[in-house]
Amino acid sequence: MHSPAQHVPVLALNRIVDYTVGVLPKREYERCSCDCSLFKSIAAMLALCRHWREAALDRVYQEVWWCIVDGCDVCCKNRCCNRCLPWSLLNAVETGNHSRVKTVNMHWDNSMVLDGSASEIFHAFPFTDLVLPSVSALEFEFEHPGYMEEHSLLSDTHFAEAFCSQIHRVFPNAKSSTISDFVLFQNHLEMPFVCNLLTGLFAHATSVSATPLPENMGNYFARNTMQMRCLEFGSLRLDSPAIEIIRRNCISLERLQISSKRHELFTKIVCADDGTSIEYPRMISLETAFYPPQWHRNGAIQLDSPAGIPFPKSPEAGVRGWVSVFKRYSFQRQQRIPRVPQH
Repeated sequence: MHSPAQHVPVLALNRIVDYTVGVLPKREYERCSCDCSLFKSIAAMLALCRHWREAALDRVYQEVWWCIVDGCDVCCKNRCCNRCLPWSLLNAVETGNHSRVKTVNMHWDNSMVLDGSASEIFHAFPFTDLVLPSVSALEFEFEHPGYMEEHSLLSDTHFAEAFCSQIHRVFPNAKSSTISDFVLFQNHLEMPFVCNLLTGLFAHATSVSATPLPENMGNYFARNTMQMRCLEFGSLRLDSPAIEIIRRNCISLERLQISSKRHELFTKIVCADDGTSIEYPRMISLETAFYPPQWHRNGAIQLDSPAGIPFPKSPEAGVRGWVSVFKRYSFQRQQRIPRVPQH
């Protein structure tokens, strides 16, 4: 007779795996100091029945890295405690687990993208005919060699378009895009190569994460990004172009995360320049973090907003102060957002 443990519902089993590796509900995962801790936690499940083993393998290969930077000793670490770590994209492909991958963290050398050698990688085994429809999120980091400052290829768009075309071929269903290390984009945003690279990478994105946001890159998003479902911006000023990005996507936004040193930023999010209210009809998750030193002890946060309910579908929104200060405001249909009198 089969054990009841062999028939645990998938959702319940996934929660058990989450608990085992420390990913508790509503709690951000904190990577352990030991790189193999996650895999050691899951190892015991691999020896159980096929039902549990499948759930464990889904967790192991849920997020992988793909590093193309020679000599990188950060994201390319493949051993820990004398164990081989299976969290690279190549490992997932070689072991037949690539269909389990949901997120790919990519580390590219800018010079390789510029001269076209990055695109050539997609024409070599195992990427020649590889398509990963299971991947829904991509994270890009671009290494920035100094000699690019006057690189003549920045005026050409061919290799940028070829690179983006290959990215979309291999990851056709990726709708979430994150870019970190903005040096290339911040210094060369008006160059044809960079403009086409950004346009191509975000062509199919409905979720964009960018922290921190350089001024000119924010202007790029304000001109070109529409119908976003999720936005995450950090260290925003009151004149940040990200405010316009958020306003323009108010109809489609479902999740928003912002941080700033000025709590007045919240007013700009829910009010147009003429004072009229901006409604976010689909917003279900809102998190705003404000860190002015004057309320790092008592957390006395007051938000100025128009009368009414800008977030009719959001059951609650988080407003964080300094360090451990955390206060929630509920946005139910029968309640109003706290308002600060105008002076």
